[in-house]
Amino acid sequence: MSSDRKPTEKLRRGYRACLHCRSRKAKCDLGDIDAPSEPPCSRCRRESRECIFVPSLRGGNSRRSTSASITDMDEFPGPRPSLRTMDPPASPNVEYSGLLGLNPYPKRPSLTDEYNSGDLANPFPQLPQHPPISTTSPKRRRIVPRTADPSDIVVADLQNESDALHILALASGQSDLQSGGPSRSSIPARTGSGKSVHAELSDFILVKKRILSVSQIVDLVNTFFRYHHHFFPMVPAYLIPRARTLGRFASDEPYLLAGIIIIASRNHAGEGMRTIHDRSWSVMRGWISDIECLGAPPSVGLVECLLLLAENLPRDPEVGTTADLQAFGLGEEHHGKENRQAWMLIGSAIRVAYGLRLDKVGLDIDNANHQMATKLFDEEERTFELERARLAWTYCYLFDRHISLRLGKAFWSRGPAVCFQGYSSSNQTGPAASGGNFPFFRPADSGEQDDLAGLIQAYVELTQMMSSAHDILYPNAARTKSLVVYGEYFKYIDELVRSLDGFKVLWGNKRWRTFPLNDAVWAMFYYAQLYICSFSYQAHVERAAIRADEEYQKLAESQSLPPPRPPLSLFPRGAAHSPDARYIFQSCDAARSLLRICVDSLHPGGALPYLPSRFLLWFTYAAILLLKAVYSGAVLRADQPKTLTLIDRLCSCLTEASTEDNDPPARYSRQLRGLKRKLSAMSDLVSLSCAIPN
Repeated sequence: MSSDRKPTEKLRRGYRACLHCRSRKAKCDLGDIDAPSEPPCSRCRRESRECIFVPSLRGGNSRRSTSASITDMDEFPGPRPSLRTMDPPASPNVEYSGLLGLNPYPKRPSLTDEYNSGDLANPFPQLPQHPPISTTSPKRRRIVPRTADPSDIVVADLQNESDALHILALASGQSDLQSGGPSRSSIPARTGSGKSVHAELSDFILVKKRILSVSQIVDLVNTFFRYHHHFFPMVPAYLIPRARTLGRFASDEPYLLAGIIIIASRNHAGEGMRTIHDRSWSVMRGWISDIECLGAPPSVGLVECLLLLAENLPRDPEVGTTADLQAFGLGEEHHGKENRQAWMLIGSAIRVAYGLRLDKVGLDIDNANHQMATKLFDEEERTFELERARLAWTYCYLFDRHISLRLGKAFWSRGPAVCFQGYSSSNQTGPAASGGNFPFFRPADSGEQDDLAGLIQAYVELTQMMSSAHDILYPNAARTKSLVVYGEYFKYIDELVRSLDGFKVLWGNKRWRTFPLNDAVWAMFYYAQLYICSFSYQAHVERAAIRADEEYQKLAESQSLPPPRPPLSLFPRGAAHSPDARYIFQSCDAARSLLRICVDSLHPGGALPYLPSRFLLWFTYAAILLLKAVYSGAVLRADQPKTLTLIDRLCSCLTEASTEDNDPPARYSRQLRGLKRKLSAMSDLVSLSCAIPN
């Protein structure tokens, strides 16, 4: 600081050291202290390092609000982290005012009184902003410095081929190749503030290719955050791109923005939206191909995009226009296509996440055995970049578990212990744990953000219960058959149902103000209950089939000519006589509750056309189980007409929610009606199976 400064002038530092110089405890040289030049500093320029400046937390309260930290970054030179560049709104945003407290969909639900909104008590996260924390522990490995200094390269670790290529890249001057670290899109170059929003958006690839206009981007982004975002929130409310930040968002997160456009245009009624959807999806497929086949650098935004697309599958491209470039059999059949597509998209997202080392974010690897142990960071250490990476890996876990459960496959990704401390005490579950696990999604004092942290926490806990049920009841075909034949599953289902009861105790009074988040959570709960308890129904059916086969074989051996096989009677003395009656009835009750959420709330409220695909599959699963239960005699006679009427209402709702005959909801509706007709033709078996012999 100059000694001849006027006494009345406020003393302040001209600039602060960048992260690289601060880590070396070296002077950060930006030239004249009173008129510093733009970054990078001399050391970072010489060593080809990223020159990053962050606010100082010295003096005052270190736990400043997020909005203050973001705004204060304008005072410091250097590039900003990606999503942190978007300033929080000064007042609640009018564009997205329907996200909280109001139903953003065309119509209000009719039967949601039990899910009335509650007060939002938790404060918005008071977390300071810091630079991204390296995902590789410097205590475990010696990180190769971004310099071609021979003395530094000689002492660098050389554990694998990637380290060798990294050293070669450093020696040749390609110092932007950092092994194991985040891609450059994690910390993009700062967008020039002199550009207008229109000029920034005009640089977006989809606009350059004349796929859509700037005004259409604004419309589709608004549509996504109004109708789709809250089911699987990945962007906090104060970082949702508004008009003045949308251009910067397009520059920093091209993959995520393209995914938002694809999802929002899927069922959009606007003119030309079908063409926008098809062409945008074509561009995205090219990007995915370049990343998977040509090794183009991915980003966290790509992980988020792939996961969202897996739950909101794009329309099929037209077949035959470029037949020589399309895969064999594309478009020939629909059965299983959506499952395979979601499986591949989620698998790609997990693979990219592993490559970005998102699975190691927040881990303490510095111990004697080099085993990974979870670590919860202090509040002042938790940055949005760190929490974004943790959330992306959490979603990888959630989506992997659900697609694996759907297809009956083994799990790929590690469990929630990677991201959280665990479940060793009651305060690490339920709403109490959500604010600590997902701090940037706590409810906002301004009322603009609902308790999305609690939503994600509920997803995690229900997914963990279904994962445990899968591991216990369906570990492999031989073990499952053994459980069925010998009836060893009762004690396991008892404990799993006890866990479901515990979830109801923890979350029973929780209310989200945004429609239809309450319905989404309880739909997932009833599906988890159905998934667990329906094992008893299937076990009873399989045992009855085994006994029928044994009896027929004895009868056939006692006669010279094999007699015709008699109709299978699953519940000859009624379902209540079965040892599985308790959980058979409970599974039917869960299925009916699941369908009522759809027909009495989601459809009247207008949310059904925008639901992620897993919800549609849950409703279909529940309807099929009820049809099997009705026509096998597992449903009480007094409940059979009401159950069949409920299924008819579901089919009507699915049809009305579709814009085309080939949309998944319409297709599921037609197939359910066909299944019902086929089973109805065998209605004479119902009285036979339910009759009690004299």
